[in-house]
Amino acid sequence: AALEGVFALALVGIVWVVAGSIVSRLRRLVRAAERIRSGDLHAQVRVDRDDELGELSDTFNQMAQGLRESADQIHELHEQDMRRAAQLASVGELAAGIAHEIKNPLAGASSGIDMLEHELPGTPSSESLMIQVRAQLRRIESAIRDLLSYARPKQPMMGLVAPRQLVHRVVKLVGPQAEAAGVSIEQDTASVTSRVRVDPELFTQALVNLSLNAIQAMPAGGVLAFGIEQLEDEIRMTVADTGTGIPVGSMNEIFRPFFTTKHRGTGLGLAITRSIVERHGGRLEVDSTPGHGSTFTLVLSSVEEEAES
Repeated sequence: AALEGVFALALVGIVWVVAGSIVSRLRRLVRAAERIRSGDLHAQVRVDRDDELGELSDTFNQMAQGLRESADQIHELHEQDMRRAAQLASVGELAAGIAHEIKNPLAGASSGIDMLEHELPGTPSSESLMIQVRAQLRRIESAIRDLLSYARPKQPMMGLVAPRQLVHRVVKLVGPQAEAAGVSIEQDTASVTSRVRVDPELFTQALVNLSLNAIQAMPAGGVLAFGIEQLEDEIRMTVADTGTGIPVGSMNEIFRPFFTTKHRGTGLGLAITRSIVERHGGRLEVDSTPGHGSTFTLVLSSVEEEAES
Protein backbone atom coordinates (compact mmCIF):
# COMPACT_ATOMS: atom_id res chain seq x y z
CA ALA A 1 0.00 0.00 0.00
CA ALA A 2 2.87 2.35 0.83
CA LEU A 3 4.56 1.59 -2.49
CA GLU A 4 1.30 2.12 -4.33
CA GLY A 5 0.82 5.45 -2.56
CA VAL A 6 4.34 6.56 -3.43
CA PHE A 7 3.80 5.49 -7.05
CA ALA A 8 0.50 7.40 -7.24
CA LEU A 9 2.09 10.51 -5.81
CA ALA A 10 4.99 10.24 -8.25
CA LEU A 11 2.56 9.76 -11.15
CA VAL A 12 0.54 12.81 -10.09
CA GLY A 13 3.73 14.82 -9.81
CA ILE A 14 4.88 13.79 -13.28
CA VAL A 15 1.48 14.61 -14.77
CA TRP A 16 1.50 17.96 -12.97
CA VAL A 17 4.92 18.88 -14.32
CA VAL A 18 4.11 17.76 -17.88
CA ALA A 19 0.71 19.48 -17.85
CA GLY A 20 2.26 22.65 -16.47
CA SER A 21 4.87 22.64 -19.21
CA ILE A 22 2.20 22.18 -21.90
CA VAL A 23 -0.14 24.76 -20.40
CA SER A 24 2.61 27.36 -20.06
CA ARG A 25 3.53 26.99 -23.73
CA LEU A 26 -0.12 27.17 -24.77
CA ARG A 27 -0.51 30.32 -22.69
CA ARG A 28 2.46 31.86 -24.50
CA LEU A 29 0.75 31.03 -27.80
CA VAL A 30 -2.50 32.59 -26.60
CA ARG A 31 -0.73 35.78 -25.44
CA ALA A 32 1.10 36.05 -28.78
CA ALA A 33 -2.17 35.52 -30.67
CA GLU A 34 -3.81 38.28 -28.61
CA ARG A 35 -0.93 40.62 -29.43
CA ILE A 36 -1.40 39.92 -33.15
CA ARG A 37 -5.15 40.49 -32.82
CA SER A 38 -4.44 43.87 -31.23
CA GLY A 39 -2.22 44.84 -34.18
CA ASP A 40 1.26 43.83 -33.00
CA LEU A 41 2.40 41.69 -35.91
CA HIS A 42 5.90 41.32 -34.45
CA ALA A 43 4.74 38.90 -31.76
CA GLN A 44 6.80 35.67 -31.71
CA VAL A 45 6.78 32.47 -29.65
CA ARG A 46 10.00 30.91 -28.39
CA VAL A 47 10.59 27.47 -29.91
CA ASP A 48 12.36 25.28 -27.32
CA ARG A 49 11.00 21.83 -28.13
CA ASP A 50 11.05 19.43 -31.05
CA ASP A 51 7.63 17.90 -30.39
CA GLU A 52 4.16 18.89 -31.63
CA LEU A 53 4.10 22.01 -29.46
CA GLY A 54 7.41 23.12 -30.93
CA GLU A 55 6.06 22.54 -34.42
CA LEU A 56 2.91 24.52 -33.54
CA SER A 57 5.02 27.40 -32.22
CA ASP A 58 7.18 27.40 -35.35
CA THR A 59 4.06 27.43 -37.56
CA PHE A 60 2.67 30.32 -35.52
CA ASN A 61 5.88 32.30 -36.05
CA GLN A 62 5.76 31.64 -39.80
CA MET A 63 2.13 32.77 -39.88
CA ALA A 64 3.05 35.99 -38.04
CA GLN A 65 5.88 36.63 -40.50
CA GLY A 66 3.50 36.09 -43.43
CA LEU A 67 1.04 38.54 -41.89
CA ARG A 68 3.81 41.12 -41.50
CA GLU A 69 4.85 40.73 -45.12
CA SER A 70 1.24 40.98 -46.31
CA ALA A 71 0.65 44.06 -44.15
CA ASP A 72 3.78 45.69 -45.59
CA GLN A 73 2.62 44.96 -49.14
CA ILE A 74 -0.87 46.30 -48.43
CA HIS A 75 0.62 49.44 -46.90
CA GLU A 76 2.87 49.96 -49.92
CA LEU A 77 -0.04 49.45 -52.33
CA HIS A 78 -2.15 51.85 -50.31
CA GLU A 79 0.59 54.46 -50.45
CA GLN A 80 0.90 53.98 -54.20
CA ASP A 81 -2.88 54.35 -54.62
CA MET A 82 -2.87 57.50 -52.49
CA ARG A 83 -0.03 58.99 -54.53
CA ARG A 84 -1.78 58.06 -57.77
CA ALA A 85 -5.06 59.52 -56.52
CA ALA A 86 -3.30 62.75 -55.55
CA GLN A 87 -1.66 62.92 -58.96
CA LEU A 88 -4.96 62.28 -60.74
CA ALA A 89 -6.66 64.93 -58.60
CA SER A 90 -3.97 67.44 -59.52
CA VAL A 91 -4.15 66.49 -63.19
CA GLY A 92 -7.94 66.67 -63.06
CA GLU A 93 -7.93 70.14 -61.55
CA LEU A 94 -5.32 71.31 -64.04
CA ALA A 95 -7.25 69.80 -66.94
CA ALA A 96 -10.50 71.33 -65.71
CA GLY A 97 -8.87 74.73 -65.49
CA ILE A 98 -7.39 74.45 -68.96
CA ALA A 99 -10.67 73.15 -70.38
CA HIS A 100 -12.57 76.05 -68.85
CA GLU A 101 -10.12 78.54 -70.32
CA ILE A 102 -10.39 76.92 -73.76
CA LYS A 103 -14.19 76.79 -73.69
CA ASN A 104 -14.84 80.48 -74.40
CA PRO A 105 -12.25 80.90 -77.18
CA LEU A 106 -13.61 77.74 -78.76
CA ALA A 107 -17.11 79.19 -78.80
CA GLY A 108 -15.67 82.28 -80.47
CA ALA A 109 -13.92 80.13 -83.07
CA SER A 110 -17.17 78.32 -83.84
CA SER A 111 -18.98 81.64 -84.30
CA GLY A 112 -16.17 82.82 -86.54
CA ILE A 113 -16.54 79.72 -88.70
CA ASP A 114 -20.28 80.46 -89.06
CA MET A 115 -19.50 83.99 -90.23
CA LEU A 116 -16.84 82.82 -92.68
CA GLU A 117 -19.22 80.23 -94.06
CA HIS A 118 -21.65 82.99 -95.01
CA GLU A 119 -19.00 85.30 -96.44
CA LEU A 120 -16.83 82.88 -98.42
CA PRO A 121 -17.99 81.76 -101.84
CA GLY A 122 -19.60 78.35 -101.76
CA THR A 123 -16.93 76.46 -103.66
CA PRO A 124 -16.40 72.68 -103.16
CA SER A 125 -12.95 73.28 -101.68
CA SER A 126 -14.20 75.85 -99.14
CA GLU A 127 -17.14 73.63 -98.13
CA SER A 128 -14.80 70.69 -97.64
CA LEU A 129 -12.50 72.85 -95.54
CA MET A 130 -15.38 74.08 -93.38
CA ILE A 131 -16.56 70.52 -92.81
CA GLN A 132 -13.11 69.48 -91.64
CA VAL A 133 -12.74 72.53 -89.38
CA ARG A 134 -16.15 71.91 -87.81
CA ALA A 135 -15.28 68.24 -87.24
CA GLN A 136 -12.07 69.18 -85.45
CA LEU A 137 -13.87 71.77 -83.34
CA ARG A 138 -16.44 69.13 -82.34
CA ARG A 139 -13.60 66.85 -81.27
CA ILE A 140 -12.16 69.59 -79.09
CA GLU A 141 -15.59 70.33 -77.60
CA SER A 142 -16.12 66.64 -76.85
CA ALA A 143 -12.73 66.37 -75.15
CA ILE A 144 -13.45 69.46 -73.05
CA ARG A 145 -16.84 68.08 -71.98
CA ASP A 146 -15.21 64.80 -70.94
CA LEU A 147 -12.52 66.58 -68.94
CA LEU A 148 -15.02 68.80 -67.14
CA SER A 149 -17.39 65.89 -66.47
CA TYR A 150 -14.60 63.86 -64.92
CA ALA A 151 -12.84 66.62 -62.97
CA ARG A 152 -15.97 68.41 -61.78
CA PRO A 153 -18.83 65.89 -61.76
CA LYS A 154 -22.35 67.25 -61.68
CA GLN A 155 -24.41 66.62 -58.54
CA PRO A 156 -27.23 64.15 -59.42
CA MET A 157 -30.80 65.53 -59.42
CA MET A 158 -32.69 62.38 -58.49
CA GLY A 159 -36.12 61.43 -59.77
CA LEU A 160 -38.18 58.30 -60.35
CA VAL A 161 -37.74 57.04 -63.92
CA ALA A 162 -38.82 53.91 -65.78
CA PRO A 163 -35.68 52.18 -67.12
CA ARG A 164 -37.28 51.53 -70.50
CA GLN A 165 -37.86 55.28 -70.94
CA LEU A 166 -34.13 55.84 -70.50
CA VAL A 167 -33.38 53.16 -73.09
CA HIS A 168 -35.89 54.59 -75.59
CA ARG A 169 -34.31 58.01 -75.18
CA VAL A 170 -30.81 56.64 -75.75
CA VAL A 171 -31.94 54.70 -78.84
CA LYS A 172 -33.21 57.93 -80.38
CA LEU A 173 -29.94 59.70 -79.60
CA VAL A 174 -27.56 57.03 -80.96
CA GLY A 175 -29.84 55.78 -83.73
CA PRO A 176 -28.26 57.90 -86.50
CA GLN A 177 -24.71 56.82 -85.58
CA ALA A 178 -25.78 53.19 -85.45
CA GLU A 179 -27.49 53.39 -88.84
CA ALA A 180 -24.45 55.07 -90.40
CA ALA A 181 -22.21 52.27 -89.04
CA GLY A 182 -24.50 49.48 -90.24
CA VAL A 183 -25.46 48.52 -86.67
CA SER A 184 -28.98 47.32 -85.89
CA ILE A 185 -30.53 48.02 -82.49
CA GLU A 186 -32.53 45.52 -80.44
CA GLN A 187 -34.51 46.20 -77.26
CA ASP A 188 -35.82 43.83 -74.61
CA THR A 189 -37.31 46.23 -72.07
CA ALA A 190 -41.03 45.52 -71.79
CA SER A 191 -41.07 43.04 -68.90
CA VAL A 192 -39.92 45.39 -66.09
CA THR A 193 -42.46 47.71 -64.46
CA SER A 194 -40.43 48.91 -61.46
CA ARG A 195 -38.66 52.23 -61.58
CA VAL A 196 -35.24 53.51 -60.53
CA ARG A 197 -34.25 56.66 -58.68
CA VAL A 198 -31.67 58.39 -60.90
CA ASP A 199 -30.75 61.67 -62.53
CA PRO A 200 -32.22 61.16 -66.05
CA GLU A 201 -29.67 63.43 -67.73
CA LEU A 202 -26.63 61.85 -66.08
CA PHE A 203 -27.86 58.30 -66.57
CA THR A 204 -28.68 59.00 -70.19
CA GLN A 205 -25.09 60.22 -70.57
CA ALA A 206 -23.81 56.95 -69.05
CA LEU A 207 -25.91 54.83 -71.41
CA VAL A 208 -24.94 56.95 -74.43
CA ASN A 209 -21.25 56.54 -73.57
CA LEU A 210 -21.62 52.76 -73.47
CA SER A 211 -23.70 52.74 -76.67
CA LEU A 212 -21.21 54.82 -78.67
CA ASN A 213 -18.36 52.61 -77.45
CA ALA A 214 -20.35 49.57 -78.59
CA ILE A 215 -20.99 51.07 -82.04
CA GLN A 216 -17.30 51.93 -82.44
CA ALA A 217 -16.44 48.33 -81.51
CA MET A 218 -18.42 47.11 -84.57
CA PRO A 219 -16.70 48.75 -87.57
CA ALA A 220 -18.14 46.14 -89.92
CA GLY A 221 -21.66 46.38 -88.49
CA GLY A 222 -23.41 44.22 -85.95
CA VAL A 223 -26.09 44.29 -83.26
CA LEU A 224 -26.42 46.71 -80.35
CA ALA A 225 -28.78 45.15 -77.79
CA PHE A 226 -30.41 46.83 -74.80
CA GLY A 227 -31.92 44.72 -72.05
CA ILE A 228 -33.60 45.28 -68.69
CA GLU A 229 -34.03 42.57 -66.08
CA GLN A 230 -35.31 42.63 -62.51
CA LEU A 231 -33.76 40.32 -59.91
CA GLU A 232 -35.36 40.71 -56.47
CA ASP A 233 -34.73 44.36 -55.52
CA GLU A 234 -32.26 45.12 -58.33
CA ILE A 235 -32.65 46.39 -61.86
CA ARG A 236 -29.98 45.25 -64.32
CA MET A 237 -29.69 47.30 -67.51
CA THR A 238 -27.43 45.77 -70.16
CA VAL A 239 -25.75 47.27 -73.21
CA ALA A 240 -24.32 44.48 -75.39
CA ASP A 241 -22.58 44.43 -78.75
CA THR A 242 -21.31 41.83 -81.19
CA GLY A 243 -18.05 43.62 -81.82
CA THR A 244 -14.37 42.93 -81.34
CA GLY A 245 -14.51 42.50 -77.57
CA ILE A 246 -11.98 43.71 -75.01
CA PRO A 247 -8.45 42.25 -75.01
CA VAL A 248 -7.77 40.11 -71.95
CA GLY A 249 -4.83 42.28 -70.93
CA SER A 250 -6.99 45.42 -70.95
CA MET A 251 -9.89 44.19 -68.80
CA ASN A 252 -8.35 45.60 -65.60
CA GLU A 253 -7.45 48.90 -67.29
CA ILE A 254 -10.59 49.97 -69.15
CA PHE A 255 -12.01 52.01 -66.25
CA ARG A 256 -8.72 53.76 -65.57
CA PRO A 257 -8.88 57.46 -66.52
CA PHE A 258 -7.18 58.38 -69.81
CA PHE A 259 -6.76 54.71 -70.82
CA THR A 260 -7.84 54.10 -74.40
CA THR A 261 -7.11 51.70 -77.24
CA LYS A 262 -8.58 54.06 -79.85
CA HIS A 263 -6.82 56.58 -82.03
CA ARG A 264 -9.31 59.22 -80.94
CA GLY A 265 -10.90 60.15 -77.64
CA THR A 266 -9.73 61.10 -74.16
CA GLY A 267 -10.10 57.66 -72.54
CA LEU A 268 -12.50 59.13 -69.98
CA GLY A 269 -15.81 57.71 -71.23
CA LEU A 270 -15.85 54.52 -69.15
CA ALA A 271 -14.36 56.26 -66.11
CA ILE A 272 -17.13 58.88 -66.26
CA THR A 273 -19.78 56.19 -66.79
CA ARG A 274 -18.67 54.17 -63.77
CA SER A 275 -18.50 57.35 -61.69
CA ILE A 276 -22.09 58.21 -62.64
CA VAL A 277 -23.35 54.72 -61.77
CA GLU A 278 -21.53 54.66 -58.43
CA ARG A 279 -22.85 58.13 -57.51
CA HIS A 280 -26.31 56.60 -57.92
CA GLY A 281 -25.44 53.83 -55.46
CA GLY A 282 -25.09 51.23 -58.20
CA ARG A 283 -22.28 49.31 -59.85
CA LEU A 284 -21.03 48.73 -63.38
CA GLU A 285 -20.09 45.21 -64.47
CA VAL A 286 -18.47 44.05 -67.69
CA ASP A 287 -18.23 40.71 -69.46
CA SER A 288 -16.31 40.42 -72.71
CA THR A 289 -14.98 37.74 -75.02
CA PRO A 290 -12.37 38.85 -77.58
CA GLY A 291 -13.83 38.49 -81.05
CA HIS A 292 -17.39 37.96 -79.79
CA GLY A 293 -18.42 41.24 -78.21
CA SER A 294 -18.92 42.83 -74.80
CA THR A 295 -21.77 43.30 -72.34
CA PHE A 296 -21.86 46.14 -69.82
CA THR A 297 -24.38 45.82 -67.00
CA LEU A 298 -25.58 48.75 -64.90
CA VAL A 299 -27.00 47.48 -61.60
CA LEU A 300 -29.34 49.73 -59.59
CA SER A 301 -31.80 49.37 -56.73
CA SER A 302 -35.39 49.21 -57.93
CA VAL A 303 -38.34 51.21 -56.60
CA GLU A 304 -41.64 49.32 -56.57
CA GLU A 305 -44.84 51.00 -57.71
CA GLU A 306 -46.45 50.35 -54.31
CA ALA A 307 -43.54 51.99 -52.46
CA GLU A 308 -43.81 55.02 -54.71
CA SER A 309 -47.55 55.42 -54.15
